[in-house]
Amino acid sequence: YTLTETERGSFGQEAIDTLLTRMENERGRLVVIAAGYPEKMSTFRRANPGLNRRFPMENTIHFDDFSVEELFTILHQYLEQKELFLTDDAESDLRKIIQILWEKRDSIFGNAGEMRNLAEALARRRAARMIRARNQKERPLQIPSLLPEDIPVEYRKLLPSERPQTDEILGELDNLVGLAPIKEYIEKIINRIRLEQLRMEYHPE
Repeated sequence: YTLTETERGSFGQEAIDTLLTRMENERGRLVVIAAGYPEKMSTFRRANPGLNRRFPMENTIHFDDFSVEELFTILHQYLEQKELFLTDDAESDLRKIIQILWEKRDSIFGNAGEMRNLAEALARRRAARMIRARNQKERPLQIPSLLPEDIPVEYRKLLPSERPQTDEILGELDNLVGLAPIKEYIEKIINRIRLEQLRMEYHPE
């Protein structure tokens, strides 16, 4: 479909014209498969009346996105090819990340390609960690394990942040000497927020 993008100049149209001629003149021996994202492929077929005739809708095959479990299996296979293994914590985080990627996917979601990119990013981060450990004369893990810290920032930011419990925060505040007016002020704010949350829970409108 990149052949139909106008910003690429006339080369794309020349290639399409050549392709159509070959498909017509050698239709008895030549098979052409056009593959890509659904919306872009629709644009591609509309770019030239000849494309619609030679790529009829009845010959179209639509592939559904992989499921979350299938995506994790694909990631696992890419990592095994690199002889890398996940610790339990890293596996738990990556499952959550893949779930969020799947829920937020759009029409150009990369599926297996996204998992390949993730596997390569994990391998690079682990390699950088091992080099740092070697330079600092630390003893790295002997097995090629991937840790949660090997997950790139752009993927880690998808994970929900773990917020400390309110009682835990108030407990730390109470341990401070003095500051009575500040403690009282903060407790009033918290109580007001809790009241608003209860109102929203029972009267969402």
